[in-house]
Amino acid sequence: MSERDLAAGESGRRARGPRTGPKLGVRPGPPDATEPAEDRAWRDLLRAERLRLGLSQVALGALVGVSPETIRKYEAGGRTPGRGTLVRLVAALQLSAVQVRAILRGAGFATADTMFPADSYPDYYFTIEELRSYVEEVPWPQFVTNDLAQVVAANHAAEALWEIDFAAELARRSEAKLSLLSVASERHFSERVVNWAECLAVLAGIFKGRPRDAISLEDPGAFVSEVLSIYAENDPAAIPQLIRAWESTPPAPGKVRWSYRIIWREPGIGDIAFLSLMSIASQPDALSFNDWIPLDPESHARLAHVLAARG
Repeated sequence: MSERDLAAGESGRRARGPRTGPKLGVRPGPPDATEPAEDRAWRDLLRAERLRLGLSQVALGALVGVSPETIRKYEAGGRTPGRGTLVRLVAALQLSAVQVRAILRGAGFATADTMFPADSYPDYYFTIEELRSYVEEVPWPQFVTNDLAQVVAANHAAEALWEIDFAAELARRSEAKLSLLSVASERHFSERVVNWAECLAVLAGIFKGRPRDAISLEDPGAFVSEVLSIYAENDPAAIPQLIRAWESTPPAPGKVRWSYRIIWREPGIGDIAFLSLMSIASQPDALSFNDWIPLDPESHARLAHVLAARG
């Protein structure tokens, strides 16, 4: 080949200019300096999870159906995927629900408030009818309350401990009289619950912490007015104690699971210490399990004695 031909070849290659496009295995460019760090956290999480799985941008792009250059821009900040593409990305990376929510929200997309939306899991939450049989699955006292602390289901162990027939109580009581806030004024309970004042404060915190319509003694509606009339009927001396508990107790923060203590004094047997665990039975209907679980071997033995004696 002549020198003229070589020169022409070199000239031709220079004229075409450098090749552009992604190179296999090349690390992404620097982050977009104009994007605040908190706004690009989801991008960093995407990249970190891709690297953790040992996936190249080429491999991830193939799984999702986009180019490696597009993946690079998603990670570096030059481009934001649409929701559908982002959902395919997080699915390809097999991320946890916490990570998926962080990425979707970080990219500006709304996320479901539950892992079990009703359209996909129509039977996920319990109905009251289901709960009235389900509570019998455990040997300790278990009952279910709604957001007014009304007992809507109770198992045989709870009935035996409380010495009631729940079906009969359900039929004869008004809705306000089914609330634990009203039940606390009944001597059968106030005389049996050793830490009654503590439990009254727990109930006050629950009612004050209602997110939609916190209940107030200063401006009582129909429900609270009926509760106060029940106190006046059952034990007028308990009304000042209720007021003190209400004034001194902060609103209880809503949690999917929390607990309170019960010390139940059984005549002729002794004190039975319970840890009551509350957990969600139905979020849409605001129903919660209350499991009274004996705290120590002696309490287990005393509860077993009570249940055996009362059938």
